[in-house]
Amino acid sequence: MKFPPFIKQLALTASLAQIGVTSALVVPVLLPTTAVAQNQASQAASISNRLEQLVGGLFNGQRDAVRQYAETLVRDRGQNRQAAIQQFENALKPTLSPIQFEQYMAYREYVMTGKGARPAATKGPRTQAEAAGAIATRIEKGLGGLFNGQRDAVRQYAETLVRDREQNQEAAIQQFENALKPVLSPIQFEKYQANRDFYLTGRGQKGK
Repeated sequence: MKFPPFIKQLALTASLAQIGVTSALVVPVLLPTTAVAQNQASQAASISNRLEQLVGGLFNGQRDAVRQYAETLVRDRGQNRQAAIQQFENALKPTLSPIQFEQYMAYREYVMTGKGARPAATKGPRTQAEAAGAIATRIEKGLGGLFNGQRDAVRQYAETLVRDREQNQEAAIQQFENALKPVLSPIQFEKYQANRDFYLTGRGQKGK
């Protein structure tokens, strides 16, 4: 049976439209992945932790601000590193005391990357503030980030843990975890428990 030309044209148009719809459905949408977001959070946490260790501790308002600036730095430096660093330092300067900012500038490369000249304090035994900062940073990295209220609480509980565990480690850890549980989501606390030795000591399996 022969079909009129306009019928053939309609059939061809419908076929092409179907192919176009199918192609549109299978083209992947390029969105930032969870892994990329977690990696950026991890880098920002490391910058914040190195800075806090360097200056001998930050109060909560400073810690939140520094973390926010570090997250912006990590997000933007892939496009324009120099501009991102300049923006970071312009925001950082009024947040820190003059002495703290001088310390940062003296060890700028170390704070940014973990490389370069290291401050003398990082070469010897860790202070309690450094040990607490390391615990808080491992937890934040492992859980894929914390919001400000969680971050401050975890840091506070870690400081108490480090202070008390030399006298009674088991009781100090129990107190830490009792305080930690209601601050984290159920999924976050499960992740913590699944790898608690690493979060508390830096030993054991790193991440899961």
